[in-house]
Amino acid sequence: MKCLTGLFGVSALELCLLRPTLPFRLQPATRRFSPHSLRPRPITSTTSRRHTSILHASQVPLDNNNPPSAETAAAMADEDERAFLLLSNRKSLRQAEEEHRLRYEQRRRLAQQQQLRDENLSLTDSLIEKTHLSFKNVETMSENLFANRPLVALAIFVILGLTVAYLSGLVFLDGYISSLNPAQNGGVPYWNENVPTDEDSILLINSLHEIKDKLPSLRFWD
Repeated sequence: MKCLTGLFGVSALELCLLRPTLPFRLQPATRRFSPHSLRPRPITSTTSRRHTSILHASQVPLDNNNPPSAETAAAMADEDERAFLLLSNRKSLRQAEEEHRLRYEQRRRLAQQQQLRDENLSLTDSLIEKTHLSFKNVETMSENLFANRPLVALAIFVILGLTVAYLSGLVFLDGYISSLNPAQNGGVPYWNENVPTDEDSILLINSLHEIKDKLPSLRFWD
């Protein structure tokens, strides 16, 4: 009996001495599972999105002696699925944000164009209204003038008609009507629009001018 007791004591002592070198793990885990480790890490301003690593539930060290319960396993699976969806949908989120920004820019540009069109229409309407009022005022003044002083009104309208005709002649006849003397217009009378370009016509006109200078009593252009 004493031998058996001593043998068991030696075996227990050897087991305690050889405990760190055993192939299996008898020591309790130093890092136990905690539900708080499943929370995602917050992304700060100093942390880059590209280099931010999300801790998966499958990467959490577990205790072999104390396996997680069914609720903990379900929470771990949900966390894994959430992390996978977050990583896979990052590109689609960026694309949706870009499309939203483009739609916003397009709506803002269309709103600005519509505002400019409305402003132009309002300016055009105001100009048309002012022009209409001016014509109404001129019409009223003309009616009053013809009713009170018809001779003065007739004289004013005749003078205005002659002025408009003279200015129209200056514009359309290219200034030839401003001088009745062809010599001042380069030898071309104001009623003739054909300007000589060949040498024979130029020599003929020059010879006619020389004859006119020698014989001032003759008037070739009358």
